[in-house]
Amino acid sequence: ICIYTDHYIWHRFTTRIVFQQPVIDDLRFFFSGTGIYGLFVPYSAFIGNSALGVRLFPKDFGSKIGGGINTGFEYAAFKTKMGIFSLYGCYQVAVAKDFDREYKLNQGVGGGMQMYLKQLAIPAMSFGVVYNTTKKTFASSFSIGMNF
Repeated sequence: ICIYTDHYIWHRFTTRIVFQQPVIDDLRFFFSGTGIYGLFVPYSAFIGNSALGVRLFPKDFGSKIGGGINTGFEYAAFKTKMGIFSLYGCYQVAVAKDFDREYKLNQGVGGGMQMYLKQLAIPAMSFGVVYNTTKKTFASSFSIGMNF
């Protein structure tokens, strides 16, 4: 669990909980929950999907208050000399305050692939797709390098 504030004129309080548990060989359960509350945050510093730990909202969505949960299973499908390729499936739910001051709740399911380099626990490459069942839209993500 971590709680911190930004180093700017405004303050943003963030709490994140991450839990991972092996189920059987090469299969693990994961859970992450994030809550963010910003005081006097200007529009340019509003949070989006990555700060909430989800990919449900549109890329241009921003808020100063929100929370997200991402949970599912990850399977180490291929092991090579370079690293491990894993496949994952997840369920995501997020709530955030929109510009009209109403809370928007979105949920969806997703899946994807991640590559971990040998000796590193952070994904070096990832690709994922999430279907937002509330809005009936798809969102995808792709990253090369460490993504926090």
